[in-house]
Amino acid sequence: MVLLLHYGRPHSIHPDKPAAYAHAATLGAPSSGWVPVGERPAAELRWVCVPFIYDAAGDHFRSVSAPAVEPVGGVA
Repeated sequence: MVLLLHYGRPHSIHPDKPAAYAHAATLGAPSSGWVPVGERPAAELRWVCVPFIYDAAGDHFRSVSAPAVEPVGGVA
């Protein structure tokens, strides 16, 4: 699952990166040439894809690029 951000704000959710890229292309984004965000703030970039995976152990989705973090006190 991919969250598509527009200047750092959530725009839409897609099943995979190709679907997100295709949707962004209909809104004027380039259809190819996407690069990793790196250290740049998402708010400075027109379009950003943030991949998520389903964590069955925790029964939730989490960002692929962010480390898994336990809630404070171990309770959500």
